[in-house]
Amino acid sequence: MNRTTIYNEYLEPTNLVDLNTQIVKQKAFELTQNSVSECEKVKDIYHFVRDKIPYTFTHNLQKASDVLKEGVGQCNTKTTLTIALLRAINIPARYHCGSISKNLFENIIPKWAYPLTPELIPGHCWTEFFFNNKWTAIENVVDLKMYEGIQNKMIDEVQKESIGCGLSADKFQKEWDGQTDILMQDGALVEDLGTFSNADEYLAKAERFLNPIKYWIKKNVVRNAMNKKFEELRTYEKKYASR
Repeated sequence: MNRTTIYNEYLEPTNLVDLNTQIVKQKAFELTQNSVSECEKVKDIYHFVRDKIPYTFTHNLQKASDVLKEGVGQCNTKTTLTIALLRAINIPARYHCGSISKNLFENIIPKWAYPLTPELIPGHCWTEFFFNNKWTAIENVVDLKMYEGIQNKMIDEVQKESIGCGLSADKFQKEWDGQTDILMQDGALVEDLGTFSNADEYLAKAERFLNPIKYWIKKNVVRNAMNKKFEELRTYEKKYASR
């Protein structure tokens, strides 16, 4: 794919990537107005979405503008927002999507709900952007406060494995170097479905992977329980911050 095609296809708005809305355009400008290089612009957007939009289970089909208004997001919605902000400042960006194992959330999904959860959960996404003639992955899903809470809890409980968020001590760079891929939940992807310039249809299909009863339980019970556990992990960050 040549540069002209990339700069056409991967700068376009979609229903979810509503980069032409005032709130998205304004935030993209606000975040990057003092950046001295394109790489720094990407870093500023990366860290804003990572840390100022806490990792919280919401609705898969939120527009970027809605994510900004609500101020929270999950993998899909934080990816949508990141892509919209990058495209708003003329940096090509795309989705990379696939299905993850439910093991990623083994200690976060309520124990009674875990056996009812399908082995594969579709719709996991992260951002890739085009810079220096190559695509680079920048997964900015888990906010720094929750990450540090996870690490502190692992130390406190003498655990070597991640606490239900697909993370371990060697899977996360606190500061992205601006050049190499960064995948916070590396190893969680079971089924790689590739890249999308427009993931609206894919995410809409992924949203329907549960039957209506399980979907209602997930939306009204399981999601709230999982979000409560995420907040508890952030408490560990505060409790052991001086360690």
